[in-house]
Amino acid sequence: MAKVTIENAEVVKHLADKGFIAETRYQLKTGEQKSDKWTVWGKQPPIGAVVNIDGLLSVKLEEFPGDEGQVRYARGHINNPNITESAQPPLQAQRGEAAILDQWPTADVNLEAPF
Repeated sequence: MAKVTIENAEVVKHLADKGFIAETRYQLKTGEQKSDKWTVWGKQPPIGAVVNIDGLLSVKLEEFPGDEGQVRYARGHINNPNITESAQPPLQAQRGEAAILDQWPTADVNLEAPF
């Protein structure tokens, strides 16, 4: 197994009393919004809480019957998690100069790309 760190994940669902589903959101270069969902086995923070998670990663193939046949996907499962409250709310989608300066505060946004 590999160790994984997930930052600013929102707790979106409890799994009985065994764990929870955490979701991270991000924006692609095209502007499209994406999200990743993680199954975390352990202590359950309240729904809507934003947390950081460290733990052991395993990936399992999951499937269910969908409208167009069997749907298969891989989901990351996190075991033996260390869960801490995040210092910031989930990342809001930013675009252009604001997104660059948020990630790299000292960047010069007036330079052209070197490629």
